[in-house]
Amino acid sequence: MTDPLGVPAPGEWAAVAAVLRRHARTDTAAVRRQLLSDYHALDEVWPHRWDRWEPPTPMRPGDLLALRSIVGLMDTSETVAELAGAGTVASILADAVPYWLSGRVAWGLAHTDIPDGDEWPELRLPAPEVSVWWSAGMDTGGVDVRPGWLAGWQVEHSRSDGRSEVPVDTPAEMIHLATWTDDDGTPDRIVVEGVVLLADDDGAVRDEVVWVVGARLLGGGRDGGWIHLAVPGRRSGSGWWQLLESLIAVVCWGDWTPERPVQVRNRGKARRLAAAGVDLRALGPVRTLAARHRETPGEAGEPVSTHASPATHIRRGHWRRQAVGPRGEARREWRWIAPTIVRPDGVPDERPVVYRLPPPEARVRNRAVLGQLHGD
Repeated sequence: MTDPLGVPAPGEWAAVAAVLRRHARTDTAAVRRQLLSDYHALDEVWPHRWDRWEPPTPMRPGDLLALRSIVGLMDTSETVAELAGAGTVASILADAVPYWLSGRVAWGLAHTDIPDGDEWPELRLPAPEVSVWWSAGMDTGGVDVRPGWLAGWQVEHSRSDGRSEVPVDTPAEMIHLATWTDDDGTPDRIVVEGVVLLADDDGAVRDEVVWVVGARLLGGGRDGGWIHLAVPGRRSGSGWWQLLESLIAVVCWGDWTPERPVQVRNRGKARRLAAAGVDLRALGPVRTLAARHRETPGEAGEPVSTHASPATHIRRGHWRRQAVGPRGEARREWRWIAPTIVRPDGVPDERPVVYRLPPPEARVRNRAVLGQLHGD
């Protein structure tokens, strides 16, 4: 099956790690202090909001500070410090410019087709590191995002007690994936919570990405609790490549509004936080999408087909070039046309909302640049 995240095999880890390290600070201790401070501040503002590391529903923009701290602090722990590259992922998470999407928008982008061929432009990111997060983790629909070779790798490096012993030459950037075993519990639910996109010195989007994945565990020492992992991957090998391409496009073309993720309107609470040393001004800003494009699947304004569809289904979204401006002077800009739910009356309104990723698919686009990402 197509690898959903495009996780590199062990023989490629060193090359991927080398790219990630170009984007990292070298002062790991400073990164750790920043992440601890962020988590402490969020816990002071919203006590017990992240108990057992379970993601709140829905998440607020400020929650990404807690989430990236949970993921990044593992990358700066004592057990990882002896590995080359320790702190790289934590630094990237801390420094990436954050963008925040509603769950509906993220779901819509995941169900959006990308034009083939040279029609789709080469985009430039606005910063060397950009992270995109959404208010509700997108369910993988039962797809195990761990690559097929991982089980064999873990057996090869297992200890007498059954746990995996990570070889000393394993890059720290891969530690989350390498230690994701069933010893702490079996993943009951897996959700994709965000992704970090990287750009070279000219702003061109790199092939390497870092996914943030959450999993609820059953059994073991963490029964009922959650783990959150940073998993490096490659766009060129990802089965969710259309989601990545759409996220890049919405970062470049969307209308974004900077907002502070933490706002405390209660003056008494604000004074208590200040007395505790919590500086809310340091938490943000997070850019949220003020979408001029439609956010809601099936929103009014789309043409309605006269052909009655036999069942409720999703009509996939797409990007199209649309004339903008006065007639005769109009220019063409890319616009996102969100997915439409056909026959929505076939789904009861009282059902809980679960944003689910589409099945992974192999990349079939014929673009020369994709073959050049690895210097082929």
